[in-house]
Amino acid sequence: MRHICINIGLVLLTACSSMQPTETGFIDNYHQLKQVDERQLRFIAPPEQWRQFDSVKLMPVTISLAEERNRVMEDWSEQREIIQKIFTDTLAPFDSADSISPLEFKFTVSDIDTTSPILNVITTLALLFPLDNGGITIEAELVDSLNNQRLASWVWFEDRSMLDLFESYSTYGHAELAAKHFADEVKEILLQH
Repeated sequence: MRHICINIGLVLLTACSSMQPTETGFIDNYHQLKQVDERQLRFIAPPEQWRQFDSVKLMPVTISLAEERNRVMEDWSEQREIIQKIFTDTLAPFDSADSISPLEFKFTVSDIDTTSPILNVITTLALLFPLDNGGITIEAELVDSLNNQRLASWVWFEDRSMLDLFESYSTYGHAELAAKHFADEVKEILLQH
C-alpha cells in the first residue's frame, strides 16, 4: 500500500502543468505589460490611439519556444495549422477579403506543455480522473501597420485542468483549449474598440 501511495504522489508531482510568462523578444514592450488575471499580462493602448477599422489581418502563427521541447518541434507543422485555424475561426468577424486593414495581429507560441493521454487513462482507471494537464504560453501584439503603433500586447499563459476531460486524452488538447480562450480574449478586445 505504501508503494501505491508513493507512486500516486510522484504522478501528482510530475503531472501538473505550470505555464509561466515568457520574454522571447517577440514583442518590444514587455515593461508595459500588467498582470490582468492569473493567465495574462496585457497592455491596451488608450482609446484615442485606436483608429477606425473594419478588419484585422491575422498573421501566420510562429513558434519561439523558451525551452527545448523536442516533441512539440516534431509536431509543429500540424499544430501550427490547428492553432492558426482556432484564431482564424474565432476572429472571422474581423476578416474581410474586400478591405485592406491597417491592423495586424501577430502571435507566437513560446511554450507548450503537452499531456500524456496514456498517463491520463491510467490515472483515470486508478483514481477516476486524469491527472496530467497541459497548457500554452502565447506572446502576441496587435499593431497599426500604418504607423507601427502597438495597440495591444499580451503574454497569455494558461494551464488547463483535469476538469477538461475530453482534452485530457489528447496530447495537445489542453494547449488547444487554452489557445481558444486566448482567441476569445482577443476577439473581446476588438469588439470593445
